[in-house]
Amino acid sequence: MKNYNTSIVLSGRIGKDGMLDSHTLSRTNEGARLLKKLLSETITLSGGYDSGSGLPDSEIMRDYLISIGVNDSHILLEQRSLDTVGQAIFTRLDVVEPNNFGDIIVVTNDYHMPRASEIFRFVYGPNFKILFQKVPKPDILPP
Repeated sequence: MKNYNTSIVLSGRIGKDGMLDSHTLSRTNEGARLLKKLLSETITLSGGYDSGSGLPDSEIMRDYLISIGVNDSHILLEQRSLDTVGQAIFTRLDVVEPNNFGDIIVVTNDYHMPRASEIFRFVYGPNFKILFQKVPKPDILPP
């Protein structure tokens, strides 16, 4: 597999207590695995203030990654989105284009991938190489 500029990890649900649900946790773990295997250079965590916890979902995901040993210098945040459409738009505007990234991986659960891949292909268009990485089921173990 080719080395991609970033793995975009889509947030799912985060509790008001700031805890990642099993779906978001499995996605976040997959992003960490891709970074660890040197398949992506960075991880972009995508999610705004949707959980009611007072923090953007992406910051809660970042704190988890740091707690399992991922270096903060490899983590990028997108904090404006509230849904999948916003995640595609704001990762492109806030992270991918400013960093001149051309090759990205989009990480989400298998049940969400048909919708996510259609949206990301539309928003990003043909000038980006996108790999869609499905996470088959929630996994609560760190990578």
